[in-house]
Amino acid sequence: MAKIFGRPKSASDERAAIANYIAWAEKRVAPEVGSENDVGGLDIVNAGQRGQMDCIDEATNTTSYLIIAKNNGFLRFHTLGSPVARGFFLDGRYPHATAVVVDKTGTPWAIDSWPHPNGAKPDVMPLTTWFERSGAS
Repeated sequence: MAKIFGRPKSASDERAAIANYIAWAEKRVAPEVGSENDVGGLDIVNAGQRGQMDCIDEATNTTSYLIIAKNNGFLRFHTLGSPVARGFFLDGRYPHATAVVVDKTGTPWAIDSWPHPNGAKPDVMPLTTWFERSGAS
């Protein structure tokens, strides 16, 4: 973890390190829990298959990895936020959840690993941008 995070000089550098860390953590944990073949995004074909993760699983795991990073002093420019969700079918959007970090200016950032296969870097974007997205992405 120390090698991945290094000593970021800015919140932007730290978010890049967070993306690398989440990809690394997924690769490390997956063989132990059976999620190494997790397909990213809305995958109806593999739904219900052992190891296939939905967005709630991904948001929960990403938040857990971020708690470990925080507890080990690797988050210097961010605090950990609570996972959030958007969409509820009635608004025409598929429900979706993400993990959140908040920078020192108070800006929340989505750390969304669900759209990508296991071990890929998550999407990292301002939470306002993430909320504006529609559909199952």
